[in-house]
Amino acid sequence: MSLQWNLFKRIFQGVVRHEALRFENSLKDPRKSQEQVLRRILSDFGVPYTSVQDFQNSYRPSGESQLALLPLRMKDHRVVATETTSGSSGRPKLIPYTEKLMGSFHRMFRLWAWDVLSTQNLNRGVFFFSISPQVKNTDLQEDSDYLQSVLNFFMKKYWAVDAKRVRRAHPEQFMKALSFELLMRPDLEIISVWSPSYLLTVFKEIESNKHIWCHDLNLPAETRKALSSANVSWKNVWPSLRFVSVWGSGFARAGFAQLQQALPGVCLQAKGLLATEAPMTIPWSASGGFVPMLNDVFFEFLGADGSISLLHELQVGEIYEIIITTFGGLFRYRLGDQVKVSKIYQQTPCLDFVGRTGDICDLVGEKLSEWAVRDCLKVFAQDLGFSLVIPDAKSIGYILLTENESGSLESKLDQALQSVFHYQVARDQGQLQALQCVFVPDLKNKYYNWLEQRNMRLGDIKEKALLSNLEQAQSFLKFVAVDLQPSSPSVPMAML
Repeated sequence: MSLQWNLFKRIFQGVVRHEALRFENSLKDPRKSQEQVLRRILSDFGVPYTSVQDFQNSYRPSGESQLALLPLRMKDHRVVATETTSGSSGRPKLIPYTEKLMGSFHRMFRLWAWDVLSTQNLNRGVFFFSISPQVKNTDLQEDSDYLQSVLNFFMKKYWAVDAKRVRRAHPEQFMKALSFELLMRPDLEIISVWSPSYLLTVFKEIESNKHIWCHDLNLPAETRKALSSANVSWKNVWPSLRFVSVWGSGFARAGFAQLQQALPGVCLQAKGLLATEAPMTIPWSASGGFVPMLNDVFFEFLGADGSISLLHELQVGEIYEIIITTFGGLFRYRLGDQVKVSKIYQQTPCLDFVGRTGDICDLVGEKLSEWAVRDCLKVFAQDLGFSLVIPDAKSIGYILLTENESGSLESKLDQALQSVFHYQVARDQGQLQALQCVFVPDLKNKYYNWLEQRNMRLGDIKEKALLSNLEQAQSFLKFVAVDLQPSSPSVPMAML
């Protein structure tokens, strides 16, 4: 074990221990903890607190329309950073971070890191945080930007990758530059990325160019040897790799399973729920689930019957939509995320992310919405005729089914979708394949017939631009598969 790393780990655990114990104790009385955090949030914005019920009577739950109120509500608060969110509509919006909201993200990381260091046998501390190509309208370019500045300073010596050097690469060369940096570190021990497809894309980049890498004398000899094998073993490429933290819920389940197969013997931990607006949940080893950040966010939950419950009132097995009040000035904000109560730990419900409410598709974090697809493709309506965009988890991309042969429009259609901020980022990173067009004769009638077979009345059918539900998307692809004909030679029939 590295003596320097061991010393850092012991100091960090000692400093954060009391914070972790306070968090653990707060889980024993979620009602009290939530009342206290609501009182603190309202006080921070000059709003008197009397009771939870009075607060609920004073403010109605609302969605992204509330974002327009933030500048006025935050006029007396210093904004330390901004981050882009697409919101439920897919339109990019900037979320301002106050010092206390940023403090909530810092606390989330400290608690998560304390839990990991307390339960995992990590000997080196060589760490890779996911980084992205240079993007506009954000102050948080990489995951390490969420760290407290002091902590970031001391941890930099353990970073496996020089983020600034990689991000200077052209977007088309980004994955190559990142792959090289990672291949230079056979001592890599810890990986923390968001989407599984991010890491799978790195693997694909390395495997596709292993005939080049295995002869690159700049790389360590043992790495070149590992890459010269017919079937690359990632455990041989990074023999010290012990722990990977990555999304494992919702649309990320398939990618998480692929990583489990690719990294046998490595501990894979599914991440909690983190929104641009606030930290939601973290994996907490003692609970065996995801516990809410109940000291930093005031939670409410909208049930299927329209009723609103507080955290301590939730029922195991039920699914709810999250409503949050935060130190970022959001009051009763409908986030659009759905969670399922998996169990009760101490007295606090553990929350598993289920998916997005409404017509949002999120394969790798692109947050593609019905509104955004319809708006992006409307200029092509005459050429496309009746059309439908379908997510495909196998190819990790989207397929546009159309009644008209439109293969020549593929690149233009994909470019149009890249006006959606998170879609563009996912495409630039290589996490999403380019949009593919497939000609389906009589598509509209087939769509109606499929819905009728699913017991939907003809009069209740609404035409969509995006079929966002993954199960429904796969069902519809199978329903029309016998008639699929690629409108371009670039669309292989086997993928469907």
